[in-house]
Amino acid sequence: QTAKKTGPRATPRELRLIKTSHKYLKQLEESNVALEELKLKLAEKVEEAKGKELYISQLEYKVDSYANEICDLRSRLNRVGHESDSWHERFLKADTSYHELKRAIRNLATDF
Repeated sequence: QTAKKTGPRATPRELRLIKTSHKYLKQLEESNVALEELKLKLAEKVEEAKGKELYISQLEYKVDSYANEICDLRSRLNRVGHESDSWHERFLKADTSYHELKRAIRNLATDF
């Protein structure tokens, strides 16, 4: 084996260096391929994360919207509760007035 076809024969040391350098060059090429694959996977993961981030922000928007809706419903419930209390008080007053009127009519009937 020779380093060059026209040159002198390579020494065993030179042959080992050539073999070692070829081995390291091959490993470097394999590492570069692996690195490119990792870059592609990383880019995919970044895109996936962006999609998930968008989904999360949409969910947060929906949660805020539902929270506002719940707050509105609670306000309406409180308002209806107050109105109900007011109508209950009115009913009690009307019922009391009705019974007083009934008693007064009975008293008038017994007076005659």
